[in-house]
Amino acid sequence: MKTIGVAVNKDKKLGPILLEKIMEKARDYDFLLKNRYLVSGECGIVEIAEIEEKTEKIDLVLVLGGDGTILCATRYFAPKDIPILGINLGQLGYLSELDPQEIDFGLQKIRAGEYLVEDRTMLEAKVRRAKQEVAVFHGLNDGVLTKGAFARIINFAVFVDEQYITEYAADGVIVATPTGSTAYSLSAGGAILDPEVKAFIITPICPHTLAARSLVVADDKEIKIVVKTALESSMLTVDGQQGFGIKPGDEIIIKKAPYRAKFIKLKNRSFYQLLREKMREANRYHD
Repeated sequence: MKTIGVAVNKDKKLGPILLEKIMEKARDYDFLLKNRYLVSGECGIVEIAEIEEKTEKIDLVLVLGGDGTILCATRYFAPKDIPILGINLGQLGYLSELDPQEIDFGLQKIRAGEYLVEDRTMLEAKVRRAKQEVAVFHGLNDGVLTKGAFARIINFAVFVDEQYITEYAADGVIVATPTGSTAYSLSAGGAILDPEVKAFIITPICPHTLAARSLVVADDKEIKIVVKTALESSMLTVDGQQGFGIKPGDEIIIKKAPYRAKFIKLKNRSFYQLLREKMREANRYHD
C-alpha cells in the first residue's frame, strides 16, 4: 500500500473539489492518504491534517495548483526526499504532469507502479555581507539579481569558482537551472537547457553592451556575483517567491543545492515533446 499526501493551493477554486475526489479515489485504489497540506499565495505550506494513522514516510505527494504552487512544494518536499506529482490548476502548467480530468488515470498508473521518478537540479543562493552570511535560499528555477523599481542600471561582476568572468552594467542577472532555463532566463534571451544537462545558465538582463551573451557553466561550479552599485530597491529573488534586499558590496553565491527535486512521470513523452506542447499553449494563451 502506498502512502500519499495532497498539497492544495487554497486560492484555487477547483482545489477543494479535487481534494474530495482524490480522497474518495484513494480509498478505491487502496492508497493510504496520510497528510493534507495547504499552500498559500505567499508560498507558505501548512500541514493541516493527518487523515490516517501515522507512518514513517510519505511515498509521494499530489500537488494541486499551478507552476508557482509546484515551485513552492519542491522547496518543502525535496529536502524530505519525497517525490511530487503535479496536477495543473493554473495556466501553462509547465511543471505539471496531469490535468484535473486525468486524476483517475494518474492514480491507476501509480497503483500499478507504472511511473518513473525524474530528478531535477535545485540551486542554493547565499548572500554574504561584510564577510558574514546573512541569507540562504533554495529554489528549483532561478536566482535573480534585479535593480528594482527605478529605471537605473546596477553594476556587478561575475566570478565562476573565484575566476573573474566579466563585469556588467545591466538591469540585473539570472542564474537558472535547466528547469529554470525555460522561464525568466528564456524571456531574457537565454538558451534552453535539457534537464539532463548538469549545468547552470547565467543570463544578464538588458546589459548595456552589444557583446553580452548567456554563459553555461557546469553545476559543480560556484557562481559569485559581486554587487558594485545597487539601488535601495535592488533585490535577490529566488523562484520569484523569496526575496532579500541587496546593498553595494554584497556577494551573492549560487551553487547546486545539497538535494534534488523529484517528480513523478506517468506519460511517455520526452522533454522536447513537452517543450513543443507547452510553447504552443503559451502562444495560444498570449494570443
